[in-house]
Amino acid sequence: MTRSKSPTWSRAEWTIQEFISRAGTVDMNPVGQRNSVESRKREKSKAIMRSIFEGGDICEIALRHMDKDKPGVTHEYRSIDGGHRKRAIWDFINNKFRLPYDLEVYIGNKEYDISKLAYGELPTAVQDYLLNYTLRLVIYDKSTTDAQAGYLFRLRNKSTQVNFQEMLNSFEDNLVAKLVRETARAIPQLNNVPHSLFVTTFTKKDEEKPVLWQVTPSRLLFDEFVARFLCVLIKDNGVQTASNDELENMYITLGDPEDGEWVKNPALAADAAKKLKAGLNFIQKYAETRKKLANGAGITLREAVMLTRIYAYLEKEFSGSWKIADFEVFYSNFKPALDDFVGAGSKNGPWVNEIVWGDRTKAEAMKGFLGEYGVLKKVTDTVEWLQEALEKHYVPLELLIVIKDKNRSISRDLLETIWIKQGKKCDVTQKPLNFADAVAGHIKAHSEGGSSTVANIVAIHKDINAKMGTMNLEDFKRAYWIAKEENI
Repeated sequence: MTRSKSPTWSRAEWTIQEFISRAGTVDMNPVGQRNSVESRKREKSKAIMRSIFEGGDICEIALRHMDKDKPGVTHEYRSIDGGHRKRAIWDFINNKFRLPYDLEVYIGNKEYDISKLAYGELPTAVQDYLLNYTLRLVIYDKSTTDAQAGYLFRLRNKSTQVNFQEMLNSFEDNLVAKLVRETARAIPQLNNVPHSLFVTTFTKKDEEKPVLWQVTPSRLLFDEFVARFLCVLIKDNGVQTASNDELENMYITLGDPEDGEWVKNPALAADAAKKLKAGLNFIQKYAETRKKLANGAGITLREAVMLTRIYAYLEKEFSGSWKIADFEVFYSNFKPALDDFVGAGSKNGPWVNEIVWGDRTKAEAMKGFLGEYGVLKKVTDTVEWLQEALEKHYVPLELLIVIKDKNRSISRDLLETIWIKQGKKCDVTQKPLNFADAVAGHIKAHSEGGSSTVANIVAIHKDINAKMGTMNLEDFKRAYWIAKEENI
């Protein structure tokens, strides 16, 4: 991250009345700030309003003066810090919550009981008192960069409860931060579509809930999951660490909007996004299978973490040329094997007596190591132990996957030989086939492990091949001729 000089700033004072009048010019929910951790009862917002009415100070609010001539800039000001205070004031003025119990305010010589009142229910004198309350602001000038704004947010929150992923999210327009957040969650101001693994729905109580997970993704939990998985995948070296230091380095080195490697070479960013999508597709398919077979129960975080490690292992071991043979069979072996370590019955499972890492049972160590990202041996141990469990008590991992031939295509010379041997006809339609339109069709689909050898290849018309997709040749031919006979 580049910070060539310290940002320039000035102090200002706005009354709440001025703040409300300027609200349309202030981006109060920039994507680089942490999500609100407000409870449904709005306790934190109520505490802010209590402080205001009791004459307390709610601390300074930091804004960044934006250059509206730059693309993508929609507001004159963008929030750097103090978003919750600004939202609390704005929401209260718009009657979105009531004041806390047992609240009184003294204006002049008169006492007003304003307990549990909404803004619209306040006496005029109390409304005026609120609107004249002075907010202290620090405004950074237009030369402040995205990287500096993110740094300022992290610096200002060193003493508050901001977790590490919330710090990373503050890198604002950083390309890694954008990929992570837009993959992990829907962001209203961007109108993006997250990966299907993270789709949410709303309960009858209007609470947002993930469709495929048991966990509720508070405090950017899904962002962290995506960031750590991405960190492993871009190393392209199997099961790896994804420590906090490595995550921060990834954001800075790759994603910096001015000096990052992804800005200099967009192909690297596209390749990383492709790898991430493929990995998440694998976990999504598992989660959908689990939901189907486990009475609607979603995936747990421990399952998901172990799946990222299994996926990374298989990608390295088989160079991307593999697939799960049957997800229902995979789930029926993977889940109980993992549960033997971390499930409800693990205290009586097969791994409670084996001591590892000094004085911990293998089951205890597995539970801890699934939350470990910085020590490679601990990370790789989880994969080795899971494979050991599958081998001893269930179906070995190698028998749960299909290994695909790396060489999907054959040479045109070899295809011509096959075409001539077939009498220059399409193997499916039996119609004359111009060699320019001939392509190699796999008898056993490549996606199912079919090899690209003479014994598994026939010459077919390119349009037929497109229609066949991943079907086995004999199944497609049967369907083709049945449809043809029905249309006679």
